[in-house]
Amino acid sequence: MRDDKLGAPPTGAKSPRTTWPGKASLTAMSVSAALACGLFAMPAAAAPAEAARGASSVNQALSAFLSPSLDAKPMARMWFPDAGAGADDEGLALVAKHIEDMAAAGFGGVEIAYLADDSDVSNEELATVGWGSENWKRILKTMLKTANQVPGGFKIDITITSHWPPVVNTIDPNDDAQQQQATYAYRKLTAADVAAGAASVPLPTQRTQDFSNSSDLRATFLFVDKLSAATLATVTAVSADGTPTFGLASLEDVTSATSAVPGAGSAAGIPDEATAAALGLDYQTDVIDKWGPEPADPDFDGKIDADGNRKRMADWQDEYSTDLSAVDLSGYSPSDGDGYAVGDLALIGSYHQGTGQVQSGGSSVTQHNRTYATDYFSAEGVQKIFDLWDENLLDDEMIALLEKNGKQGTSIFEDSIEIHKDGALWTADLLDENSALNGYESAVYAPVLAMGSSSMFDDSDEATRLIEDYNLTLGHLYETEHADLIKDWAASFGYTYRAQAYTLDGLDIAGAAATLDIPEGDNSTAGDGIRNLKAATNLTGQKLLSMETYTGGTIFSTWDEVAKVVNSDLSDGVNRSIFHGSAFARAFNGYESSWPGWNFFKVLRNGGFSTYDSRQIWWEDADTFSGYVARSQGVMQAGQAKSDLAVLIGSDAGYSIQSGNSLQEMMNAGYSYNILSQALLEEPAAIVEDGVLDPDGAEYKAVVIEDASKLSTSTVEKLVGYAGAGLPIVVLDTAPTRVYGTDKPDNNDADMLAAWTELTAMPNVTTVADQSAALAALDATGVTPNASYDAAFLEASSRVEGGTTFYYLFNAGTSIPSAASAGDTELKLVSAEGLSVGAQLLLGTGSTQEVVTVTSIAAPSGGGGGFPWEVNPWTVGIDGALTHDHASGDVLSGLAGQDVTLSGSGTPYVLDAWTGEFEPLAEYTRDGDTVTFTPEIGVEDAEFVVLVDDNGKQPHATEVSGGDLVVSSNKLVHHAFEPGEYEVTLADGSVKDVSVSSVPDDVSLADGWDLSLESWGPDAEANAVDPTESARTTVEFSDVALGDWSDLPATGEQLSELGVDSIDEVSGIGTYSTSFSLGKDWRDAGAVLHLEHGADMVTNVVVNGKVFDDVDQLSDTIDLAKALKVGENRIEITIDTTLERRYKTENGGAGSAATGLTGVSLDAYTITTLK
Repeated sequence: MRDDKLGAPPTGAKSPRTTWPGKASLTAMSVSAALACGLFAMPAAAAPAEAARGASSVNQALSAFLSPSLDAKPMARMWFPDAGAGADDEGLALVAKHIEDMAAAGFGGVEIAYLADDSDVSNEELATVGWGSENWKRILKTMLKTANQVPGGFKIDITITSHWPPVVNTIDPNDDAQQQQATYAYRKLTAADVAAGAASVPLPTQRTQDFSNSSDLRATFLFVDKLSAATLATVTAVSADGTPTFGLASLEDVTSATSAVPGAGSAAGIPDEATAAALGLDYQTDVIDKWGPEPADPDFDGKIDADGNRKRMADWQDEYSTDLSAVDLSGYSPSDGDGYAVGDLALIGSYHQGTGQVQSGGSSVTQHNRTYATDYFSAEGVQKIFDLWDENLLDDEMIALLEKNGKQGTSIFEDSIEIHKDGALWTADLLDENSALNGYESAVYAPVLAMGSSSMFDDSDEATRLIEDYNLTLGHLYETEHADLIKDWAASFGYTYRAQAYTLDGLDIAGAAATLDIPEGDNSTAGDGIRNLKAATNLTGQKLLSMETYTGGTIFSTWDEVAKVVNSDLSDGVNRSIFHGSAFARAFNGYESSWPGWNFFKVLRNGGFSTYDSRQIWWEDADTFSGYVARSQGVMQAGQAKSDLAVLIGSDAGYSIQSGNSLQEMMNAGYSYNILSQALLEEPAAIVEDGVLDPDGAEYKAVVIEDASKLSTSTVEKLVGYAGAGLPIVVLDTAPTRVYGTDKPDNNDADMLAAWTELTAMPNVTTVADQSAALAALDATGVTPNASYDAAFLEASSRVEGGTTFYYLFNAGTSIPSAASAGDTELKLVSAEGLSVGAQLLLGTGSTQEVVTVTSIAAPSGGGGGFPWEVNPWTVGIDGALTHDHASGDVLSGLAGQDVTLSGSGTPYVLDAWTGEFEPLAEYTRDGDTVTFTPEIGVEDAEFVVLVDDNGKQPHATEVSGGDLVVSSNKLVHHAFEPGEYEVTLADGSVKDVSVSSVPDDVSLADGWDLSLESWGPDAEANAVDPTESARTTVEFSDVALGDWSDLPATGEQLSELGVDSIDEVSGIGTYSTSFSLGKDWRDAGAVLHLEHGADMVTNVVVNGKVFDDVDQLSDTIDLAKALKVGENRIEITIDTTLERRYKTENGGAGSAATGLTGVSLDAYTITTLK
């Protein structure tokens, strides 16, 4: 809901209050009623058909808002601790119920994830309850069958394997399909070697343990180091500690002269009983319990038999020798002793081995007989995933179910690249791939790449560039040997591929996103990271940009907390939320499954992550929250996203996750931007026509280049072409110094720098030092943002569908990390990035709200960022002293009455995503194809303003001297919160005088309430089957005052009935009701209902029989309009708490969340309809 407008009220008037009038609101179900009451009424001369067309055009333009698609509905990660639910009908019924419940609550799908966390499963048990087991297959089929019957659809996205990164139980660390890393060893070439004509290639110390984040999950395993290359190098320097430096130019590849020594070496792999004894291991505990039994057939000669049992010591570690006869060693005289001296030769062995990564994190292994991460950089690695699906899951019935669900755009999901490694990443044929991609023989440089560092080479700059080439090769292989193959495989059964394709040195994040069906971000990408992914979706025409939403939430999070995160994500560019998450009810063995059910990190996070399911007290009202998300996302999926600026970043930045708002000062002026990496300039849409980039898409009006120390020649040459085609370019405090990687004929420093010189000399290319100068440069070239204003922390984005322009305005705001007192002349802020001296800020809310003007700004010590904020905040000087005290965390908004100008034609409408209602804006000015108005948006709240062609029949004013103005039944209606004389200037320039002699007194309803309190807690009988079920007990309180539930006068009998020792322990639903009388002075009056409460959600308000069941959770206000009447009025208010108080009580703690309705007031206004 919108706050009432700031401005000078009439003399003697009090400040206007928060209000979003609801009289003229429409929903999809009330269009005919609106027509009947004349909301879209035409002048007398207009035909009825023309009036209908006006209404129809608005309804059609807002269809994505009024009737959100399946894609627009929120989804959630659905976590399973095991596959035990597939063992019987009871468990499968819980699976089906979970899907049905989520669909009924307005969710559009789930993403299935089998976790390694919060479970206690033995290897033997994993044979039946592990990922890929028959029980897991039954769970997937049940979910798909249930979802496929949901009217309107329901998506079953599936994580590609259990947990993350992708893991399978059909490989071990000595298989090339396991993720590889480099190892190396070197030794001095001695006189004895020269005399013998051969030298043994040194081997690294054998690794004997795999890796898990949980030490008790690690297992002993004898790793094999496989030779990648053998190299001779000349020592050019020796450090004080004896470490040699090698001459890069001296490297000589002797791999072809190197071979395994016949008969030499040792067995490796899973320890057999004798090896275990020699290593001091208990064979049962340390080997069988982790790896499973040996194959039953003692003569089995493979590695894994048909039962999935693994052969012991199935691998062999070779020893290698280099034939020196083909090497010119004339004149070589090694130094004496073991140490190195300048001129010595070293023989370097470069190897690769498995990383041994079992998974990332986790308290249990997830598949029978142990898992390992697959190779991201080879087709062999990803094929192991496909084979696992083929062998365990993809029977004909499953494929048919997937194909049916896949028609909705359902996805195979892959989480971010989460590799544990102890050396440089590798793949078996890396050197060949690196040679093919970079155009030179790579084996000679194997030591540089295997070491992953330039520190041991004399030409460190060139060594660094060689490593950059290697990085590019890995990025290329990830796309071509991993992502592309998964995309094609998923499409084979009708699914799409959604992934978080980051991070990896050499992998262009936006470029990788462009290859996916649906790119996704997570909390680490908030801000510019999402804008980077958004550039990919804009330039490729991808409809959806997904987000793993609110990973910081808990089971006790409230809707307003989550909505603030959703609002911010939407502003960055996200348009599909996958909430984190929704937990299955129970583990197969009851582990951590006490009431209110199993949850991810239940113990570690004192209740666990957010879980969107029926265990929540608010679940029966969840359609309010899901509807808010669906309507918001529906709008942000409609048509084509537009962005003012394309911000081009350099190579290093493009391979890293961006974060924050790098152009905050320019955002404060209204500019929206996407972050483009160089790979995106290769997209077909990345052309300039009519002076804009991506003319059929985002229509970027200018390019801003920042953080670009390394650019490719082709990128700079393309920029030269863009500038030549009329696209303005601003170079913001950056200049490239070289290309990324080694010099090549088509990409080298000299050509790039020559092109850069040409670029910066062009007339429409401006080099500036800061964002203020960038703004001036854009203004000089005639570039203006789609939305223009001067308001700190306000963010604007827009979309166009047909002739309708949608604007999304998000007030990011900031806050004070410590209390401020009346009389203070400076403020400590969490953030002041982009803030300028002279800016007006609105501090606080309610009666203590005040406007301050910035007079000085001091960044935190040590530079920007200010973390931790409490000890290292920004300091902002203000004009004058504060009038009120302000608590820590009090919000500070950059919206303090400033105007916002939007480009586009049509009538402006304001959409309420909480209620699904919309109304024409009553006060604005139009100047050609722009609309100017004054928004009021709370901190972390947002507002949709839509410019839509409704035949221009809605009346509006250009200025109101006070109060509020709304449109109702095609007429302007004034709401006065204080008596006085008001002037309303209409669009035609005429002025209407509004004289208000009286306004009813505000009404505070602080006491005299009846409270029906429904307490939720464990239900022993029901919890034996479904631990998410709650026993519900209701007690009644009469004539109580509003306040925290801790203050309720509960009797011992009532506490016993509630099943608690203290009223402090209660969580549940409170339904408050009372009656109040209004005098005759309310005959032409209305009121805004203000609600105050603890960490709860107001889910329903009924006034005199009129139901308001979708309440704005961020403003907690409702315009009651004509719901009130003279005489006796009846009001009923329902709040839902979280489980916090009762959960913590049941687990030996004490809840601390404020709970209960604490304030109810009516803010009165007098209604005057303008004639």
